[in-house]
Amino acid sequence: MTYYIKRQISIWEYNRDNRWKKKGIAMVPMKYWTTYVGQFNTILSVCARDGSVCVTLSGIEINQGINTKIAQIAAHTLGIDIELISVKQSNNSAAPNMSETGHNVTIDTCGYATIQVCTQILKRLEPIKKKMENPKWQDVIFKAFQEGIDLYTRYSLTLSGSMEDTLKPYPVYGVTIAEIEIDVLTGQHIIRRVDLMVDAGQSLNPEIDVGQVQGAFVMGMGYWTSENLVYDTETGLLINNRSWNYMPPGAKDIPEDFRVYLRQKTINKDGVYGSQTINEPPLCMSFVIPIAIRSALDSARRDSENVDLWFQLGKF
Repeated sequence: MTYYIKRQISIWEYNRDNRWKKKGIAMVPMKYWTTYVGQFNTILSVCARDGSVCVTLSGIEINQGINTKIAQIAAHTLGIDIELISVKQSNNSAAPNMSETGHNVTIDTCGYATIQVCTQILKRLEPIKKKMENPKWQDVIFKAFQEGIDLYTRYSLTLSGSMEDTLKPYPVYGVTIAEIEIDVLTGQHIIRRVDLMVDAGQSLNPEIDVGQVQGAFVMGMGYWTSENLVYDTETGLLINNRSWNYMPPGAKDIPEDFRVYLRQKTINKDGVYGSQTINEPPLCMSFVIPIAIRSALDSARRDSENVDLWFQLGKF
């Protein structure tokens, strides 16, 4: 908050001394509810000869980091090296009736199912381990195979959207401050700095989470500032149907100074190993950009003595 107040003062001084370049700053707090509905499956198979573990799940990797986090969850639950874990491509015969991965709920849902299948395997291996002295994972698995222990497990998680004993909905909190600069004559804007903090709980993989925050925020920026579907009023056909006239954010559109923070020392008791998904919440926080732009425009309008007139800030 101290930074925010200091920047407000600095921006007021800048706007006072500049007629055709204006700065704006805004802060947006957020509370985003993560909920579940549908069916989610995980299958785990352990290969007897080398102890490698194959995981097949209903979650689809669409650059959300699902496969990496599921491998981490499996390795941690089983207590083995992550190099022994491989996440296989999903298919409808192995994981039928798959549900959405909106706001990346498959980390929680398939992660929970993964913990269950790993726990099942560990229970089956417990009698074998008691017969051996400080055995390696590979030795336990091969001995279990020789004794006819089933090394294949499956778990299906079905959620109705109501409060469940397995997974409960939880809120994701965050806050964003953005500082922008506009050219009053051309309308061009530059995002000078963005500070974004989000509560990721006990993050399973901070590097993935930070990358997801950055991508979601920039995607939201495009929605508010440059991307717009334009249709022919007579035919209804989409006019800007290609990259030449549909403008998603590019490398020069991202914030010059982009600072992402994951809240430290928090544990989500309703998430997998204390974590929580944060893929979509930063997209909502990107609304800070049009608010900051409006703040800069208000300064320009004060110079023109029409600050009292309402103006609609749409896509531009």
